[in-house]
Amino acid sequence: MMHSSGPESYSQGSRGGFYWAIALSAGFVLLLPFQRYAEIPFSLLATCFPLLYYRHRDRLPPSTVKLVAAIWLGIALPMLLSAFDSYDPSKSWSKSFAAIRLPLAALSMAILLHTDQRRRRARLLTALIVGFWAVDGLIQYFAGQNLLGLPLHPERLNGIFGERFYFFGPTLAIMAPFLLEYARRHWPYWSHWLLIGLITVVVVLSGMRTAWIMLAFTWLLFFYFIWRRHRQSRWRIILLAALTLFGSLFFTYYSSERVQERVQLSLLIFEGSDEALAKATSRRVSILNNSLEMARQHPLNGVGVRAYPKAYQAIAPKHDPHRQSYRDRNRASHAHNFFLETLTDTGLIGMAGLVFAIGAFIRWYRRILRFHPDSYAAVWAIVLMWLPLNSYFSWYGSYVSSLFWWLIGMAAAGSSLAAPRKTQKSKKTQETQKTQKTQKTWDPR
Repeated sequence: MMHSSGPESYSQGSRGGFYWAIALSAGFVLLLPFQRYAEIPFSLLATCFPLLYYRHRDRLPPSTVKLVAAIWLGIALPMLLSAFDSYDPSKSWSKSFAAIRLPLAALSMAILLHTDQRRRRARLLTALIVGFWAVDGLIQYFAGQNLLGLPLHPERLNGIFGERFYFFGPTLAIMAPFLLEYARRHWPYWSHWLLIGLITVVVVLSGMRTAWIMLAFTWLLFFYFIWRRHRQSRWRIILLAALTLFGSLFFTYYSSERVQERVQLSLLIFEGSDEALAKATSRRVSILNNSLEMARQHPLNGVGVRAYPKAYQAIAPKHDPHRQSYRDRNRASHAHNFFLETLTDTGLIGMAGLVFAIGAFIRWYRRILRFHPDSYAAVWAIVLMWLPLNSYFSWYGSYVSSLFWWLIGMAAAGSSLAAPRKTQKSKKTQETQKTQKTQKTWDPR
């Protein structure tokens, strides 16, 4: 009997179905550095969902669907409500309707990665891709160009991300848990410290301070997991952690003038003057003030999702530097803070929805995800994305939205909830064995 080679054939154990599942999940990560090409596997995942759900809904328990839907509603419904009186209605409406594909892609991943083999292979490929980013970035720093021939950007270490250098550090920091967690579970002990050192060096060299914040939190979680697993050698853990961390920081600081400049620039915040604060925050104080003004003028549903640039032009003073640079890269394209962007774009409704979504995720973790190690890396990465001090690229932008929902899909797949048949079969087998044992031991005398 011949099997189809599409993604719907996965349940029949076909080789084609196996490759489809791995290609679509890991292919998204592989294409992340290349403009919008990552949307290709992500859109395919969303498009395949109706067929996958129709044929294999038994592999997607209602609890998973409900919790993923709750997270999506908390984020997407305020987006829709913000579009009615948006400063840029066409942009807000298009973003709101495009958000429909996000949970569909995540649930497709949960269906496709329904076996331990597929989950492990997807996690391995993701870890290898992230490791390649780090090694490639380090080679670029020393050689002046990376393995693909991309030159080192004058402003920051850019690695395989090319001209989009500002994506490299934060994305590597977000995806680092997949490399570190896979190494912790499957690779030798010495590799844990080698990899965390490698990630530390490359992320710091990227010069993105929001990536440094995520890296600090990654170190805390990494140390916690190592500490719990190796209880017999905790003094050695402390020594290795100190040597790895301080060695990495010492090397990056004294080998990169750019890192020294970023550190000294950040320390200006403690001087207290307005000019020092403006320099320390890369002239974002005006963005903060104008964002708060937007929230004051439009408290209920915000200025409209992704309508921030036009709203900034209408609200900011004429002498504002970010208002004057509307056509170049220095313009104020978003609020540069995860929670503040939610407040300005979608208002108090959006903040309430975000709290609801975070609450649904916490409930999902407490009830299900914490019992499934395959989901730990995705949960870890989602927490990094939700850190309050994050000032990376737009939360409602396509790049971050797709990445966030890919992580939701990996968490859903890693929870092993997409294999209820095996559980039901095992219960039935246990009941049969129990009955046979009772019949065998029953003595009519």
